[in-house]
Amino acid sequence: MALHFESTVNASITPAPPWSMTGYDLKVGEDDQDHIEFRIQGPYLKDIPGWEVWEVPLNFLMTFRQDEVKDNYTLDRWLGVYQEALRQPLSVNRLGNGVQDDGTLLGCLTPKKSKREFIRLDRYGYVKDGVAVQQATVGAVVDLWLEWT
Repeated sequence: MALHFESTVNASITPAPPWSMTGYDLKVGEDDQDHIEFRIQGPYLKDIPGWEVWEVPLNFLMTFRQDEVKDNYTLDRWLGVYQEALRQPLSVNRLGNGVQDDGTLLGCLTPKKSKREFIRLDRYGYVKDGVAVQQATVGAVVDLWLEWT
């Protein structure tokens, strides 16, 4: 998953801000410097007759420090690029050391489609007094439906 977002985003944002995956990488960037934290929860499994559903909440916390040189709309561009990246299917393959772990495609995680679930953008504005640091998040719940055979 991280490779999908890293390659998609690095192709669209120049220069790409440093980013890390919470729980797997050491945090990159200082609290008041440009950086992005990729956060994953789950997967949460649901059994529906004939199906197993994997739900995975994804979230990107973006920290942007304004200065005289940077474009004030940089954070908005980051939000748009990550929002678009979340719309793309994320392939799930059989990986591991087991007999069935042959790299075949199980399916794709896609944004959950319901009236209450969507790709959500939240802007928190300036987060420190006296420092021009803004934060925002973009997140979604993605799911994968696997048919029981």
